[in-house]
Amino acid sequence: MIQTQTSLLTGHVTQMSNQGVLSAAASGLAAFITQYGADVDRVFGNSGINPERLVSPTLSLHLPNYCKVLEFAAEQSGCDNFGLYYGQQFQPKSLGLIGYIALCSATLEQALLNMTQYFYLHQKDTLTRMLDLGAYWRIDYQVQHGAILTRRQDAELTLGMFINVVREILGPYYAPHAIHFEHP
Repeated sequence: MIQTQTSLLTGHVTQMSNQGVLSAAASGLAAFITQYGADVDRVFGNSGINPERLVSPTLSLHLPNYCKVLEFAAEQSGCDNFGLYYGQQFQPKSLGLIGYIALCSATLEQALLNMTQYFYLHQKDTLTRMLDLGAYWRIDYQVQHGAILTRRQDAELTLGMFINVVREILGPYYAPHAIHFEHP
């Protein structure tokens, strides 16, 4: 998908494309890495993340680099639950387009259906779906990029983001019935 952006200063139209995940998914990441005691320059450098790509939520990062930055931040900070904690504090409005799509929905069901249906606009090479299992709904999320083998931190981060959308609508005490991961 090619997006266009017009500079308000110059009036020039530039072409940009989502390389994997919108930079909105890394909102506040540098400060969070520092808060957990890791060297943000080392973490970004080792992961191939250009900090200039984080200045605008509509810019994007390569998905393998994004998953790598989360895994390396967990390793360097010594915080095994880095992705989960980062996701827990992540406010839906910080997600940019996908967050607003959810928050502008009429019902919780519609919010989650919209998020899963339009998640591809936020992140490429990823399965997201909602399944009606009668007594409850199940949300599936899985990075399906062939070059990404280690994705625990991303999975837990995304879980936190989805739960925060639910909590924005139902209140802060919502807890899911069950959570299953592909990782131990």
